Amino acid sequence: QQTQQIDAINLNKLPKIFLSSIATNPASIQFSSDENKFIYLLNNRYYGYDVEKNLNYLIDNNSEIQFPFWLPKSNSIIYVNSGKIKTTEFDGTNKSTIFFSDTLLVKSAIPQFDGTKLTITTTDNIFNLTIR
Repeated sequence: QQTQQIDAINLNKLPKIFLSSIATNPASIQFSSDENKFIYLLNNRYYGYDVEKNLNYLIDNNSEIQFPFWLPKSNSIIYVNSGKIKTTEFDGTNKSTIFFSDTLLVKSAIPQFDGTKLTITTTDNIFNLTIR
């Protein structure tokens, strides 16, 4: 019930234009930990939205960003792209690669709750990557 209440509060923050797309695909939206920003998928493109400033940003195409998630307590989004782990700000700036290997293909990356480490699974191994 708490999760439903929090989701309802967050949905009330959204501009009305987002409500119809979210109603048809609720998994396409992810709020930041401060709940003042979110990323969403629309027409095969990922966007970032700042609720307080009422600004929308194109991050990248769906083919470039796979399995995106917010790095806890930050404005950064972590995602997998072609077997590499990359990061970008929610507004699409400051893109960089934070983990890659010529021999390992990244399957997933999952942050710890405090945002200090990523657990990375590859085809053969599991790694923990410390983030500063």
